[in-house]
Amino acid sequence: MELYKRLVEQQLTHKGELWVEVKGISMLPTLKNGEKVRIVAKETYQKGEIVMFCYKDRFLVHRIVKIIKDSCFCKGDNTISLERISIQDIIGKVEKCQEEGGGDGIF
Repeated sequence: MELYKRLVEQQLTHKGELWVEVKGISMLPTLKNGEKVRIVAKETYQKGEIVMFCYKDRFLVHRIVKIIKDSCFCKGDNTISLERISIQDIIGKVEKCQEEGGGDGIF
């Protein structure tokens, strides 16, 4: 997983963005299974933003619900569980999504 995380970070550094496909229903109704989202690295993150991060050897795209010092709590819009992560585990912020039909949405 660490190697894959480094490759993702290199892609963001080199191209400035990374497009990934959403898998699952944890972010319904905001993000749907199969939608593609653009991830952009930021210097700081805020409560309410949707971010991609590493958690227990996998990547998740969830919303920041609380920030405390150098850690934050994230949660899918359609879930009840919280993930506590370090700010350093955040790969980037979701800035745009593209639905299957080709329409774009901006966050």
